[in-house]
Amino acid sequence: MVATLVTWFSLFGLGCTTKEAPKSEQEMIILVSIDTLRADHLSSYGYERRTSPFIDSLAEKGVRFSYARSASPWTLPAHVTMLTGQLPMTHKVVDDGVSLDPKTPILPELLQKKGWGTGGFVSTMYVSSLFGFDRGFEHFEDFDLLSEKKNLSGSIDAENVIDEALDWFSGQSGEKPLFLFLHFYDAHYAYDAPSPYDEKFDRPSQKGDLKYRNYFHFKKKKNKVEEKQKEHQIAQYDEEILYVDAQLKRLSDVLSSKRPNIKWVITSDHGEEFWERGTWGHAHTLYSEQLHVPLIISGADIPTSVPDSGWVGSHDIAPTIGAWAGIDGLKADGQNLESYFSGKKSIPERTFMAETTRFKTNRLSILEGEYRLEWDLKNKQTELFHTLNDLKEESDISDENPEIVKALKLLAEKELGAPWTAQEDGFVWLKKAVALKNGQKRRKMPVMEGDTFQILPYDAPISFSKLQSPETKIGMWQQVGAKNNASLKGLKIEQNSSNKEVHLDENAKRMLEQIGYIQDDSEE
Repeated sequence: MVATLVTWFSLFGLGCTTKEAPKSEQEMIILVSIDTLRADHLSSYGYERRTSPFIDSLAEKGVRFSYARSASPWTLPAHVTMLTGQLPMTHKVVDDGVSLDPKTPILPELLQKKGWGTGGFVSTMYVSSLFGFDRGFEHFEDFDLLSEKKNLSGSIDAENVIDEALDWFSGQSGEKPLFLFLHFYDAHYAYDAPSPYDEKFDRPSQKGDLKYRNYFHFKKKKNKVEEKQKEHQIAQYDEEILYVDAQLKRLSDVLSSKRPNIKWVITSDHGEEFWERGTWGHAHTLYSEQLHVPLIISGADIPTSVPDSGWVGSHDIAPTIGAWAGIDGLKADGQNLESYFSGKKSIPERTFMAETTRFKTNRLSILEGEYRLEWDLKNKQTELFHTLNDLKEESDISDENPEIVKALKLLAEKELGAPWTAQEDGFVWLKKAVALKNGQKRRKMPVMEGDTFQILPYDAPISFSKLQSPETKIGMWQQVGAKNNASLKGLKIEQNSSNKEVHLDENAKRMLEQIGYIQDDSEE
C-alpha cells in the first residue's frame, strides 16, 4: 500500500536518526498487529508462497499456536479486545459510534503504571486516539489519522511506522523495560505494496485495477469477477505481507543488538475472505477465513513448540503480556497462555464467542468443543461446522445435527447474558435489532414482569409500551452509545459502561464506505 499521505518525517528522513539507544538488559515486549492477516497466508502456517521469512524465523524459534481466533472480523472491536483482554460482549465497542470506556483497564496503561516505557505506532483511524487507544502510551503516534480527512487522503505504510518506532526507541535511556505496540494496515485492502514488492508474486497494479478498489464493486459483481483478477488480488495481498515482514526484519536488526531481552507477539485483528463464500472482504461474516488469525510468541525465555491441542483467542494476549510484567488489574475474559508454551500441557476447551453487525448484518458465532455455529440472526439461518475435521469450514452439517444447533443457540444466549429486565407486563419495541429470549423476536416482543433478555446489536434503540396501551411507546433506550431520552419506566438495564460517543461527518462516512471501512446504510 504505497503512501500518498506525505508526512514531514519522511521528507527529512527521521528514520535515519543520529541518536542511538544504549544497550540494555531490560526487558522489551513488542506486540505486532498486522491488520487483515489470515493465518493461512503465512508460510509458517503452511502457505505455499514464502510470504513471511522473518515471521517464520520467529515461529521456528518460539511458540506458534496452530489455532488462534479473533473475537471480531473488523479492526475497532478486535483491537479493543487485543489490548484489554475483554470480548466485545464485555467491552461493547462494537461500532464506530463509541470508543473505549475510560474506566476499562487497558494493558499499556497498567504497564506504564508499573514503570514501563510505552510506545504505540498505528496506521488507521480505528486504532487511533479518537477511539481511546492512546491511553497508557508515553508516546503514541497515529499520524493525525483521527481526522477523517487525513485518514482518507492516503495511507501510512509499514516503513513509516517502523521509522517512527525506531526514532522513539533511539531516545530511550535503557533504564526501564519497554512495551512497543505496532499496527500495520498494509495487508488491508487495497493491497498496493511499494516497489519492488508490487511484482514479487504478480504484475504491478495497473489502471484497470482501480475499479476493484471499491468494496461495493465486489458486492455487485460477486462471482462475476474473472478468476485472473481474483488471483491478482490475492497476489497483491501476499506482496503486502512480504513487505511488512521485511520492515519487521529491519526493526529487529536494529533492536536485537541493543535489547537482547526481547519478546515478540505477532498476531492479527482478523482475516479476509477471498471468495470462499462467493464474496470478498471482511466484517460481514464470522467464518474461519475471517477469524482464524496467527499467534506467534517468540524471543527471550520462550520455548520452541507448536501447541495444537486446542483453541486460544486474541483476548488471551493482554493477560499473557500482563503476566510477564507482573501486573494485575486487567478485567480480562482471556487467560495467561504461558503454561501452554511448551506444548506439553493441553489447552483446555473453552467457549469462544464472536459477533458482527457490520454491513447491515447481525451474526453470532459460538465455538464449543469440536463444533462451531454460524448464526445469522437477521436472516434466521444457521450453519454448523466440525472444526477438527473441517478447519476451513467448507461443509455445513447443521441439517444432520439439529440438537447440536439447538444446544449451541441456547449456550450463546447464556454466554451473552441478559442485561435487560421487564419491570412490568408489556411490549418491547425493536428497531433493526433482535432479542435473544428463547429464540428470536422482531419489531414487537411481549414481556412479562421479571423477564430477562438480550438485545443485539447492543446499541440498537428500543422502546416499551404497557400492556393496556400497546401502541403508546415510552422512551427510546440504548444499552451502549447514546443517552437514554426517558426514565427507565417498564424496563431495567444493567448499564454496561460509559463508552464515549464518536461522531463521523456524513462526507467522511460516504468516503469510508467506498474503501470498506464502514457499512453502507443506504442499501437495503
